[in-house]
Amino acid sequence: MNLILKAGLGYNSRMFCGLVLGLVLGGAQLAARGGGPLYGDQAGDCITPAERIRVQADVARYENFAGRGRLTPAAEPYRFFPQGGNLWRDLFVNNFADMDPTAAHKDWDCTNFTYNGHQGHDVDLRSFGEQSIGVPIFAALDGVVVSRADGNFDMNTAATGQPANYVVVRHTGTHYTYYWHMRNGSVAVQVGDVVRAGQQLGMTASSGNSTGPHLHFETWYESQWVEPSAGACNPGRSNWVSQTPIRRDAYLRDLNVTSALLENYQGLPYDMPRTGTFVAGVRGVSWWMNLHNVSAMATWRVQFFRPNGTSVFDSGTQSLNNAGGYRWSWWWWRYNLNLDTVGTWKVRVTMGGVETEAPFRVVAGEGDRTNLPPNPVSGFLDPPNPKPGEVVFCRVSTDLVLDDPDYDIVRYRYRWYRNGVLVRDVITAGQADALPGTRLGTQNLQCRVDVGDGTTWVRGFVATPSSRGGRDF
Repeated sequence: MNLILKAGLGYNSRMFCGLVLGLVLGGAQLAARGGGPLYGDQAGDCITPAERIRVQADVARYENFAGRGRLTPAAEPYRFFPQGGNLWRDLFVNNFADMDPTAAHKDWDCTNFTYNGHQGHDVDLRSFGEQSIGVPIFAALDGVVVSRADGNFDMNTAATGQPANYVVVRHTGTHYTYYWHMRNGSVAVQVGDVVRAGQQLGMTASSGNSTGPHLHFETWYESQWVEPSAGACNPGRSNWVSQTPIRRDAYLRDLNVTSALLENYQGLPYDMPRTGTFVAGVRGVSWWMNLHNVSAMATWRVQFFRPNGTSVFDSGTQSLNNAGGYRWSWWWWRYNLNLDTVGTWKVRVTMGGVETEAPFRVVAGEGDRTNLPPNPVSGFLDPPNPKPGEVVFCRVSTDLVLDDPDYDIVRYRYRWYRNGVLVRDVITAGQADALPGTRLGTQNLQCRVDVGDGTTWVRGFVATPSSRGGRDF
């Protein structure tokens, strides 16, 4: 379900105390600010009862027709997370399965990255803007499609029981995987299709009982749902070949500078305005940020600097006044500044122990606004030397905030070649893409990545087996 609470749609006195109005240091004027958590404790199921009944009927129908097949002592292990991005980078795991059978809730590591009754992994995009460009969902293992749905609305922001777009795949024996909340029109397979691990099934979205764009990935084995990650609250063997630990440090997943009045916008997960360039004079400078793992009673500080490095404004260190920590939060500020110098200014934001310097340009007049291309990126293949039949990912290494000078959403064109023949060509907002394995293994395998901002494309890198980061081409 991935409940997201709307916050930051105006000044929130509970979250921010002591709103300051009037002129302050350097002629800066605090106009407004707001923010808060983007999740809430909840109970329920992001797969509706009607959908579960339908899937169970499809599974029974398939097993009656095909039989259970070869049984294995355990579910087949996963070698990768089946989504086109990098976990704990552009992808955030908001919820794992709930391992506590009581009204309380605990994830596999006995912490709170879940909610009561949840049965899968919710892995989130940053906004509907990325959803619109597209972030692929892949088959985790070889299998057969036994259930699917498409054609449903895909930008839900409330858990109201709407139908979802989804795919269910049967693997060896009684092992099934569910892929939920897909984008309308993106489901690329039909019931009965044989799929390979790493094959694209659809795109990430917010269809169904969902409050923001994410993949709900669910595992079933022997007619029971299973948490594939192992830990103190789920002892035993992990179903991941290499299990990724939970990221618990505070980190910034997005920050954007704009001239827009953010109180007039709906806020995340809706895409927010992006500018990065201002005309000289007294202007309103706004920015918004998406910050994870904010500790209780965190502090914040805002500073502005001219192109020559001189300080224009310093708020000093102030308390966020948050009694509890925030796993996922978003915040926004707006200051009125005298932008008296043409060049590249910086706003330095320090919040929850995370310090980020965000540049923005000041130009002499409206006619001086120009679009700048995305910043350079590098990348690599994962695994670096894939074996025959092994799924390989092409992963992008880039700054989550400073990937584009204009703060546009960056998109990536992945072109995969084997023996010089193009075998996959896709444009996505995800910072990784997958290619199913073949018996050829690493033979003349190449991933070429171009980088775009919606206006301009630039060459990125080429990743080949054993390369230590991509190279220009």
